[in-house]
Amino acid sequence: MNPKRTTGSTTGSYRCIALVLAACSLLASVAVSAAEVEEVRLWRAPDHTRLVFDLSGEVQYKLFTLSNPERVVIDVEGSSFTGDLSLVDWEDSPISGMRSAIRDGNTLRMVIDLAGAGRAA
Repeated sequence: MNPKRTTGSTTGSYRCIALVLAACSLLASVAVSAAEVEEVRLWRAPDHTRLVFDLSGEVQYKLFTLSNPERVVIDVEGSSFTGDLSLVDWEDSPISGMRSAIRDGNTLRMVIDLAGAGRAA
């Protein structure tokens, strides 16, 4: 009895494996695409104060102000905060403090408390 040998290209199998690997890597990149706010730094100048957010990647955000008391609110979609706000020296700045929390499950809200009326730019 002679077993039949099939000859063919394994290129189709490799393409299928490559496609599966590409899909898996795409899903993995989507899963880790949420950027983190890693650090907050404050820089004072004579005429303005700069607050810098060190990010691990691109983010989508919304910024708005509230009054009574004066504050700036930043909502960062799909993000988290890994820094330590207690390390920031707010002294001699128009900022009296800052806090953060996760809302709606995946939105980082950062609230900047202002010592007086200010302008976010």
